[in-house]
Amino acid sequence: MGYVYAFMWICTAIILLTKFRKESKAIIPLGIYFVFLGIWQLINDLCNGIFTTGGYIWVLRAVSALVLALCAVILVKERNKSSSQNSSKNE
Repeated sequence: MGYVYAFMWICTAIILLTKFRKESKAIIPLGIYFVFLGIWQLINDLCNGIFTTGGYIWVLRAVSALVLALCAVILVKERNKSSSQNSSKNE
């Protein structure tokens, strides 16, 4: 069943990186992260679930937290940039 998840993550990444990357700069790290998740899931299934136990799961959690923080920073910067442009147009 994990192969389905790996396929899903990689397909989602391909869609994000090909069709939606112009929407926001935060899409690029998310797409790369989804490729990482797909590869992680595939390797986990091939190794009988070793990557979801012990210290490996903390690596996945750390990478997830870093990507979340990076995307939040990018979105806040884009929001501030667009709001400053909108306020300058209104004046």
